[in-house]
Amino acid sequence: MRTPTSVPPDGGGAAAVVLRDVSVRLGGRSVLRHVTTTVPAGCWMTVVGANGAGKSTLLRAVMGLVAHEGSVSVHGTPSSALSPRERARRLALVPQTPVLAPGMTVGTYVLLGRMAHMGPFARESSTDLRAVTGVLQRLGATELAPRQLTTLSGGEAQRVVIARALAQHAPVLLLDEPTGSLDIGHQLEVLDLVEELRHEVGLTVLCTMHDLTLAGQYADQMLLLADGEVAAFGTPAEVLTEATLSKHYRATVRVLHDGDRLIVVPIRSRVGHCGTAHEAPADQEDT
Repeated sequence: MRTPTSVPPDGGGAAAVVLRDVSVRLGGRSVLRHVTTTVPAGCWMTVVGANGAGKSTLLRAVMGLVAHEGSVSVHGTPSSALSPRERARRLALVPQTPVLAPGMTVGTYVLLGRMAHMGPFARESSTDLRAVTGVLQRLGATELAPRQLTTLSGGEAQRVVIARALAQHAPVLLLDEPTGSLDIGHQLEVLDLVEELRHEVGLTVLCTMHDLTLAGQYADQMLLLADGEVAAFGTPAEVLTEATLSKHYRATVRVLHDGDRLIVVPIRSRVGHCGTAHEAPADQEDT
């Protein structure tokens, strides 16, 4: 495994996002400490870690939404030097808990993703409308366009928030737990679409996920945070090991191999019918 705090090689390509010695304090508490990493252009990097490890804060630091020490650059430009409009042209964020305005339709909400491409007083163009229609179609959400945001289920709302981010046509997509509210079919639908766009238009993805099996199937690189620090970095096979996950998640897991895919299985303690732990007979123990 590579040294966790080193800047990983970018494979000869340009770097999309570079974090150098990034630290964040929130409410007097240290949330991120000296995080250094590079996301190569066209790469899918997934950040994993237990609750409270600093995953969402890392994305918010890249987006310029929290004050931080150290530096963040996007395509070679310091994030601090980007205007809000220019930042929105380079970065699109799907937050974990989006704010959905009451009284707004889905179509209007997704169209907000085009604001960075419009002039201050300009109306939406046919290009903007096509972008909205296209992304809703690809997410299987066309029928949601006239609906009020407040009438959506959790899964529908999640797809709509992702649609707005994709409508921005920003080259870097930041996804904070993008599949948390989705059923398994829509989880795969969304992640497959992001993967298709990554290859079609060279999209760069920086993502946080709790589902380690899904994370391992889509990511090129993985970054494991523990207590705000980089604990492991590498390919999914390098990071998703039983020893590493057991240590940092404080849980017993098994990592199974299905061809070139990894399946992470949590192993519960054996509990009797009355809640009393007991040992299984020797011939029934897990192998």
